[in-house]
Amino acid sequence: MEKIIWSELALDDLQEIYDFIWLDSKFYADKTQDAFFERVEILLSQPHIGRIVPERNDPNIREILIGNYRIMYFIGNLPNIIIYRVVHFSRLFS
Repeated sequence: MEKIIWSELALDDLQEIYDFIWLDSKFYADKTQDAFFERVEILLSQPHIGRIVPERNDPNIREILIGNYRIMYFIGNLPNIIIYRVVHFSRLFS
């Protein structure tokens, strides 16, 4: 059975994004966070849908995009999908 696993780093990223947006609007902070969780659900049926992360050039490290954010994930342990990071476009994946 396929499963999405969020790394501690990814969860920390989500919290930082939420806190930043919350400064302006709790409504949009909630909406943005929900959108991240909904977006990754597609990976359960289509794990290869994301593009390969250019900084890594590894076919097992991919990303899907939502708004101004990159959701980076690892598919080397299919059926489990590990969400590694959620970063703004202005940041590189390290």
